[in-house]
Amino acid sequence: RTVAFMPSEQEHRAMWTLLESVPVPVFSINTKGQIKLLNPATRHLFELDENDKNEKSFNQLIPNFNIHRWLEQKDIHEHPKLIVNDNSGFEQVIAVSTPMKQLVERAKKMAKMDDPLLLVGDTGTGKDLFAKACHLLSPRAREPFLGLNCASMPDDVVESELFGYAAGAYPNAIEGKKGFFEQANRGTVLLDEIGEMSPQMQIKLLRFLNDGTFRRVGEEHEVKVDVRIICATQKNLWELVQKGLFREDLYYRLNVLTLTLPPLRERKADIMPLALHFINQYCLEQKASKPVISPDLSAYLVQYGWPGNVRQLRNTIYQAMAQLVGNTLRPQDIALPEHTADTLFDEDLLEGSLD
Repeated sequence: RTVAFMPSEQEHRAMWTLLESVPVPVFSINTKGQIKLLNPATRHLFELDENDKNEKSFNQLIPNFNIHRWLEQKDIHEHPKLIVNDNSGFEQVIAVSTPMKQLVERAKKMAKMDDPLLLVGDTGTGKDLFAKACHLLSPRAREPFLGLNCASMPDDVVESELFGYAAGAYPNAIEGKKGFFEQANRGTVLLDEIGEMSPQMQIKLLRFLNDGTFRRVGEEHEVKVDVRIICATQKNLWELVQKGLFREDLYYRLNVLTLTLPPLRERKADIMPLALHFINQYCLEQKASKPVISPDLSAYLVQYGWPGNVRQLRNTIYQAMAQLVGNTLRPQDIALPEHTADTLFDEDLLEGSLD
């Protein structure tokens, strides 16, 4: 029978489609260090023109690393290499308003310390962005940064992810696995939604914070690591302590350095700069031309309460740009659910069925 592709060609096309679709930069080199294949994410990372067909070498993209010596090793191990030019993630934080400027300055000072850092703020305020920025400005910048959402997994999964497990600890655990704390040794671990962590896991975390030691699941001997902990929450931890839902001793252990991220409605001077940033970001990603901004767009965006904060603003701008007809972005192109500036975000709205 007639087939569209030979098996090897079909496999090649499928593999290349996969590489083109993943957001992670991937490229291949030959033994001479010449780059033979690279996916679009790699071109975006290194700002390479897609029409540039000239062959590149590894050292053109990542200088100051002897790739030939690395390839000649008998046992090749992974070698982390920081390739960003600006090691400060705070460059990505748009701070025009006074509250945000003051917050960034405080964050830069706290970033260089080793004590636990607590980030408090509503959903979508950028707690993960601040956590990564603090890591990149710290002496641990060249070491791993790993994050775990404590609200999304049951206790046994959280425990194995953080502390790892020994071979045979679980029915299908043929080999042992290092947890986040071991993988991020000398680096930083972000514990997102720490207020959702169960009382049992709170006890284990408190023990780890006291001396940096822990036991893998299914093992007796202790492991000691050097990790900075950053915690993020949108809940009031002290209220949880008073309700008996969060350990008081853990609260005091975590509440050493605290940054409270203001909601977008309290930093209105940042709304339009953020919107313009997201417009430029969309145009860069989609290779689209920048639209003309309607004069009344700023007033329209500023008057809204933004219950989903910066994340909602970003998604709203992207949706408007994707559906834009013409080359002018106007208020009528922005789809906003009904919400007044005085209305606070009510978590009770999230309860119930999807209907």
